[in-house]
Amino acid sequence: MEIRQKLLGPFKRLSVATKLTEQQLAQALTDEISELEHITVMISGDTIEVSGIIPLTKFGAPRDRSVKISLKPLDITQSQLTFHVIHVFPIDSESFNETYLIRLPYLMYSDRYLTVDLRYHPFFHHSKYRGVRQMKLEAGQVLVYLTT
Repeated sequence: MEIRQKLLGPFKRLSVATKLTEQQLAQALTDEISELEHITVMISGDTIEVSGIIPLTKFGAPRDRSVKISLKPLDITQSQLTFHVIHVFPIDSESFNETYLIRLPYLMYSDRYLTVDLRYHPFFHHSKYRGVRQMKLEAGQVLVYLTT
């Protein structure tokens, strides 16, 4: 029994690498956040910048409001990704961020940290991969290592 565990142990810890492009991330956010339109994702250096447009109606006249958030990946724990919120446009205040960045159970925000819980994403419900081992930002894409 011990020999079997020693032989199969390393295979249980294998991970699969997958690339997510800026367009794929933008499409996933479009599907999840119905309030935003024209979502774009830009990956440069060690930051991810997400921008979009919120359609508003003020005094009966339609008016679009652009929004933008800059994130820096910090930590990965099994199925949770933690980002440092660098900048939020148009208003970068804690009350504004808490109002618009908390979307339970997917997103949690506290003290300039945004945590994304992937356990609630449909991909992880229908997949044998249950967590993220590592994440690297490259030019125009995110390289994600999934683990069982």
